[in-house]
Amino acid sequence: MFCYECQEILLHNPVFTRENILALADLVKQDHLDEPKKNRTNEKLGGRVRLLHEVIELGLRAVKDKSGCKS
Repeated sequence: MFCYECQEILLHNPVFTRENILALADLVKQDHLDEPKKNRTNEKLGGRVRLLHEVIELGLRAVKDKSGCKS
């Protein structure tokens, strides 16, 4: 977990390409986490946060496996 007091610019201002956003939007729709009309609960928002964390985790694991890291 990182706090907003740190100087980690990349963590606070991640850079996503248009293709990244469109691919993530497709996953959000596939998992029925999109909200054409805003709901009163944060359930779908929480689902989108979990999905983003899963995408990052799987991507990091894939890059680590590709590079042959053993840790």
